[in-house]
Amino acid sequence: MLEIANNIEIRDNNIYFSKDNNSISYPEKGNIDCYQYEDSSYWFQHRNDVIAESIKKYSYKEVFFDIGGGNGFVAKKLQNENIETVLVEPGISGATNAKKRGVKNVICSTLKDAGFKKTVSLQLVSLMY
Repeated sequence: MLEIANNIEIRDNNIYFSKDNNSISYPEKGNIDCYQYEDSSYWFQHRNDVIAESIKKYSYKEVFFDIGGGNGFVAKKLQNENIETVLVEPGISGATNAKKRGVKNVICSTLKDAGFKKTVSLQLVSLMY
């Protein structure tokens, strides 16, 4: 992971954190609230299925960066589908929940604060939540 970004370091629970932490606008409680519903929600599960099938169809061989990926519900599904995935989530509770969920590659940072190297080609996908 350190080869993809200049401003991250590994800390607690094998989660990478940016060395600089700017404030974020999403409330920390939002990830905590969603975590309790994601696994049992038909909507979250169906949405994951659609996302996974789309990625398999159009960019299966790429590394997928789940930017603002919250608790890692999408990232874990993609990982289970053998899609190499990196979760980038600025909220500590979201990043911690993602790691608990079993997401392997977790970066607790904003996209900007992580300092991704210019040699890393990020294919960004906008998903409506």
